[in-house]
Amino acid sequence: MFSAGTTSNLVLEVNDIADRFGLTTKDFNRYRNLGLMLVVVETGSNEHEGLTRLTCQFGNRVWQALVGGDKRIVHEEIRYLRGKLSRASSSSS
Repeated sequence: MFSAGTTSNLVLEVNDIADRFGLTTKDFNRYRNLGLMLVVVETGSNEHEGLTRLTCQFGNRVWQALVGGDKRIVHEEIRYLRGKLSRASSSSS
């Protein structure tokens, strides 16, 4: 189980996350400040104790990683949204 944490603590270095989207650190921060890069940090409990789930959405791309206490990525995946969610996100930009 994961619960919402803070979006100010990214758990990983910004340049590592930006690289997953093919962005520079400067562009990542700019898009985040404009609200185009959505970031959610959640802390694990029970069977996920000691893990943090980091989710970043940029347009229709969603990158999600499970990060251990040593700040190493345990698992990561990227998804592409289709349908209403991706159209709703892109129509607001």
